[in-house]
Amino acid sequence: SMASKIAMQIIYENAILLLIIEDNGIGFDTNITKKSFGLENMKDRVAYLNGKITIDSNKNGTSILIEIPIK
Repeated sequence: SMASKIAMQIIYENAILLLIIEDNGIGFDTNITKKSFGLENMKDRVAYLNGKITIDSNKNGTSILIEIPIK
C-alpha cells in the first residue's frame, strides 16, 4: 500500500495473455503466513485458467505478472 502510482499493461502474444501490474508502494512480505484473501482469490482464479502468477514486492513497490494461455 501507500502507492501513489500504479501501472497496468495487458499484452497478447504467442497465445499468452500477459497482465503486468506495478506500483510504487512500500511493498509487503510475500512469505507471510497470514494469507490475504485478495491475493489468494487472484491465485485461485489464475490457477483455474491454467495460468501462472509471479509476485515480486519490496520497499520500492510491487509487481505482479500474470500469464494465461489462450486456446
